[in-house]
Amino acid sequence: MGLEVPNTLTSLDVVFYTLTIASVAFFSFGLILTRQYHWLSYSIYGVMMIVLVAALDGSLAYLAGGDRWYMTDAPLLAGSLTAAFGFAHVAYRLEPGHWLYRAKSLNLVSAVIMAALFPAYALVPDYLPSLVPLYATLNTGMLLMWAAQIFPPMTWTQLTPAQHRFTIIWPVFTALAAVGTYAVHFIGPGFEPATLNGVNRMLFIFHLGHLLVFVCISVLEQIRARVDAERSAAEAGQAAAEAALALEISERDFEKARALASDRSRQLANASHDLKQPIATLRRVVEEHAAHDEGHHAQRLRDAIEYLDQLAGTYLSAGNEALDQSLADGEIAVDQSGRELVELNLIFETVLALFREEAQTVGVMLCARTTDIEFLVHPLALTRAVSNLVSNALAHSQGKKILLCARHKKGAVRVEIHDNGKGMAPEDLVQAMHVRQRGSNSEGSGLGLAIVEAQATEQGWQFDLKSNPGRGTSAYLTIPA
Repeated sequence: MGLEVPNTLTSLDVVFYTLTIASVAFFSFGLILTRQYHWLSYSIYGVMMIVLVAALDGSLAYLAGGDRWYMTDAPLLAGSLTAAFGFAHVAYRLEPGHWLYRAKSLNLVSAVIMAALFPAYALVPDYLPSLVPLYATLNTGMLLMWAAQIFPPMTWTQLTPAQHRFTIIWPVFTALAAVGTYAVHFIGPGFEPATLNGVNRMLFIFHLGHLLVFVCISVLEQIRARVDAERSAAEAGQAAAEAALALEISERDFEKARALASDRSRQLANASHDLKQPIATLRRVVEEHAAHDEGHHAQRLRDAIEYLDQLAGTYLSAGNEALDQSLADGEIAVDQSGRELVELNLIFETVLALFREEAQTVGVMLCARTTDIEFLVHPLALTRAVSNLVSNALAHSQGKKILLCARHKKGAVRVEIHDNGKGMAPEDLVQAMHVRQRGSNSEGSGLGLAIVEAQATEQGWQFDLKSNPGRGTSAYLTIPA
């Protein structure tokens, strides 16, 4: 540190301070634009470092009108405050969960010690020969504080392993350069004030540049992660909307097919009824003619009329009893409550077809265990419930496999949907069952499970959800058989 107030600022001084102040200002402006306000502590640290360098090289004394206090006392004050803020800043920026977080208390104690240096100077008697002990303590503290600045980036989870390694390499070279420089200055012949000022500025540029660069990288990684999460949520929402639309179209087509089948059944019954009278008349005419002709032709006419009569009677009966019995293999039997005799495999195949493409896109194996279960159920309600559970697992489980299966259980059929995803904590499991309530790590709408529970209640089913954190979630629909 020079002891004389400089007569003027050189062009290099002007360029240095212009560039450093502008860099910190643009850095701060970028943080404000991106609403990353919690990173502005690095801007404060950068301003304090600029003031410290100005106090050390005499630029602050020159701007203050040549007051020698800025050459003797101001560097100690600026240095102690900067070192104190630097240690406190390290404690603040360490992310919990990393083993380095245990150094938080040590950094806070160091911050208190550094802050006490300037008040200690005010209590020093006038006969103290020099400020060397205080400055020695300050220089040692500053070097330790600089070294400690590498710890926060090492705890930032948004940085990659390669970036973590580089956060160590760059400051290590800077610290070695600083130690070597000050060792030569204080132990060896020493440097001229202008040379020492240039070294201080160079070390400052490397140190502050390292911090600001990795803050920018961290901010960009956070923004990228948020954008990716929003894009994934949008894609999942779009996929869910497309699946819901496909399900709605399938339901509409199914209703149309049922209505058409019912209409055709009524038409067939009506036609069969209309045929009964002409057949009876034809039978009487044939019998009258058969009294005069007992040959082969009469018997053939009798057989044909009998066949037509039986056929018409069969279709008439089938049309009238369509709600009580099955027409043929593959047709649907419906009871008085509207439940239909359904093969569970058909429900599973429908759901697999709806979500197969989405599952392949996100790398999930979606499969169903073959079953021979056939029972009375409202097929649309069951399809909707299973679809909601599969959609929920695809969107939130983060697993690699979703399995559909079923089994008989005490006079009921239990439909099961299992995933091997991240699972849910007990409190999140309870919260997820309420309408528009989401778990702590969820970004969904909070409707899927509540819809399934409402459907189960309406249909008289039992809906259960079990989950183990880290092992996956299982959903159960128990349907009376």
